[in-house]
Amino acid sequence: MCRLVTLLASLLVLVSTAGAVPVVKISPQSADLTEGSESVFSIEVLDVSDLYAFQFDLQFDPLVIAPRVDSIAQGAFMDSGSSIFVPGTLAVSNGLLSTTLGSLVGAVPGISGSGALATVAFRAVGNGTSPVRLTSVVLLSSSLEEITAETSDGVVNVVPEPGTLTICIAAVLAVFLLGQIANMFPNIRR
Repeated sequence: MCRLVTLLASLLVLVSTAGAVPVVKISPQSADLTEGSESVFSIEVLDVSDLYAFQFDLQFDPLVIAPRVDSIAQGAFMDSGSSIFVPGTLAVSNGLLSTTLGSLVGAVPGISGSGALATVAFRAVGNGTSPVRLTSVVLLSSSLEEITAETSDGVVNVVPEPGTLTICIAAVLAVFLLGQIANMFPNIRR
């Protein structure tokens, strides 16, 4: 009986690890920026087998962040002499980078492993929080069959510049201290 339980447990471990689902994710998953600054994000695939082509859209809040058009580039994972990359269509006012795609070319096997599919630089344009959401993700194998994958989105927090915040704190502190001094010398008031 003990051997049967051990055998079943071993089979469950093999089955659960053998069918691992690839993940397409935003990296870094979280970034803190000040208005006017920018950060490069990677769209990465983890634990994929036989990847031949991919496509994705990115959604974001255009009041908080905006991608730099010239920064949308192919990642290193599928960057070979026999590949193509289309940076997609950018509609900043709608908060959408759509139909970014890449593919190997010719009768070649797909690529297995983990790595960056694409990179994009986002510039902070306003204070607040913006999701960086992956949608319409499609992964295809070398036999052009869809590869099921999970997605993991990111988030960007844009905060006021430290200089502005420091000036505001200093002004509030000065008003408070002047009030305290005035309270110490009540005869000075007119």
